[in-house]
Amino acid sequence: GHLIASTGSRLDDAGVAHYRGLMGQPDHVRGVLDMLANWRLDSLQAQLPRLQLPLWLAAGLSDRTVAPVRSLELARRLRHARFVPLQGLGHLAHEEAPEVVNGLLMALWDHTRHQAAADV
Repeated sequence: GHLIASTGSRLDDAGVAHYRGLMGQPDHVRGVLDMLANWRLDSLQAQLPRLQLPLWLAAGLSDRTVAPVRSLELARRLRHARFVPLQGLGHLAHEEAPEVVNGLLMALWDHTRHQAAADV
């Protein structure tokens, strides 16, 4: 549970057990480490200003893995971006409060559909 707690998230016993199981799978751990080691964000960052779709950057305000201010700063730089603070949630917000994240995704879906209809 210490690793989970260090993310600023609070998971129930089942959630902690799930992550404990994943950490016990060498192929999973190797895949995560390979993914992290090979991230190349420079080209993505260079192309983000051209993004025409809405981008909602949700961040748990208790996140201790990626500072929420990073999402706020990016939202301020992009024309179609919006920062969505998630009060009381950490890095694993989707695990802590799936109903909140699902509601946000559904709101984004509705926003995108209405925007597309208005553009026609």
